[in-house]
Amino acid sequence: MLALTKNRVQLLDIIDPNIAFVTELGTVGAITWPQRENIINIIQPRDRNDKLLDFLTRKSVADFQQFISILSKEQVHLVPLLLTDGGETYFVSVYINTLFANYYIYTVSQKTSSTFLAVTRESTVGFS
Repeated sequence: MLALTKNRVQLLDIIDPNIAFVTELGTVGAITWPQRENIINIIQPRDRNDKLLDFLTRKSVADFQQFISILSKEQVHLVPLLLTDGGETYFVSVYINTLFANYYIYTVSQKTSSTFLAVTRESTVGFS
């Protein structure tokens, strides 16, 4: 969760705090429902992000992992910033199965102290 504090200024401008995203965070428990209501009642996206980051920095590691999980579905390009301390080594693996569909699997991982963080996102795109 140090990454939220370390990258706060940048995150204020790049997270898309749309209502669907914030609702999903509330649904999985990354934020509480009253926190969700508080965020969606804020008009400016930067101000929404400020409030969201305030809430997330006071939550547990499990809540942060829920946030990362939702982020990996909605805004996957931001996950490396949060899991690699803003630019340290990470890797993205892409696998394509041409017989049935294209499978894109994104794996971002980092080892910090004794904790290993990993996020995997898979999406399937069929052929036309």
